[in-house]
Amino acid sequence: MNQICYFEIPADVLDRAEKFYHQLFGWTFYEMTLGSTPYRTIKTPEGIQGGLEGRHGSQQGWMSYVEVESVSGYLERAVSLGGKVVVEKRAVPGLGYFALIEDTENNVFGLWETDANAD
Repeated sequence: MNQICYFEIPADVLDRAEKFYHQLFGWTFYEMTLGSTPYRTIKTPEGIQGGLEGRHGSQQGWMSYVEVESVSGYLERAVSLGGKVVVEKRAVPGLGYFALIEDTENNVFGLWETDANAD
C-alpha cells in the first residue's frame, strides 16, 4: 500500500502515442471504451499497468495513482493537511474507487482503492 500502482498518459492522437511508447519501451496496449471515451490499457514488461486516454485540457500531464486502504480516509487526511479534493471518490465498477487530490504545492495525483464490489 501507499505505492504508485497505476498511471495515465493523455494524448492528442492515441494511435501516435501508442506507437511511440511501444517502440520506446516495448509497452503493449489493449483497446477499450469507457462510456463514449476511447481508452487503451497499458501493460509494461515489469507488470505495472496504466492507461492511455484522450487529452482533456492543454495542461494535462501524466497522472499517477497511489494505492491506499481507504480513498475516503485519505481524502479526509489530505484535506486536514492542506490538500484539496479535485475529484470526489468515484467507483470503477468491479475494480475499485478513485479520487484526485491537489497537494499543498498544486500538484494533482490520484488515490486508488481496490474493491471488486465497487459499483
